[in-house]
Amino acid sequence: IDNIKALNQLMQKNNTDAFMAMAHRYQTGDGVSQSNMKALELFIRASDLGSAVVYGFIAVHYEHGYVVEKDGSKHRAFLEISAKRGSISCRRRLAKIEEENGNIDLAIKHWTVAANAGFQESLDELMRAFRDNIFAKEDL
Repeated sequence: IDNIKALNQLMQKNNTDAFMAMAHRYQTGDGVSQSNMKALELFIRASDLGSAVVYGFIAVHYEHGYVVEKDGSKHRAFLEISAKRGSISCRRRLAKIEEENGNIDLAIKHWTVAANAGFQESLDELMRAFRDNIFAKEDL
């Protein structure tokens, strides 16, 4: 509870990390009553304050229908915002969506950006796609 008190104090100072940490607590019920609605509100507040990665967490709400209706286009839109703001994990998730939709060129671009940032899983995906003849070396 002391940690929750400290988080609340930091949230009063508009600390985005505190909003994120408290949102995660509400998602899991860690020290607070579990509430996906409260988690989403806190994620949105962190995004209003400029957090780049929070859009990926908002995307999850639309992907799974937590509090909001499942919505693939909003899920994707929030992933794109997060990826454009620097989230490599969201970039990788976008690559998977593009691959599933048959947009291999876009998937390769997303994997390449993530791999260049050091995301090993994306490098592995590029190597798998190359091995499976999904693209040629010249396509990079």
